[in-house]
Amino acid sequence: MPSHVEIIEPEEIRFKNFEMSGLLSDLTIKMHRYDEIAKILTVERNMLIGKLKELGVRFEAPANKPEQQPEKKSEQQTDSVKEKAEEKIEKKDKVKKKKKK
Repeated sequence: MPSHVEIIEPEEIRFKNFEMSGLLSDLTIKMHRYDEIAKILTVERNMLIGKLKELGVRFEAPANKPEQQPEKKSEQQTDSVKEKAEEKIEKKDKVKKKKKK
């Protein structure tokens, strides 16, 4: 995204106050929408990282390491994590079925 805009031609532009206010208001609205989307994505990302941590996946900040690497665990630990994840999924499915009734 550009950090500035340079108008080369025409050298002179005339706007009425009303037109300029409308233009700047539209620009401000778009900027607020982009900011809102960025905040939502940040919250969702943090929620997903939290869920992955619950399942035993190790996360490092993207600046430190570009890829997320799962922790090396014994088979027993891995099976335990899988069982917990399956239990959570089953519980959610049961709740969904009850809501449908």
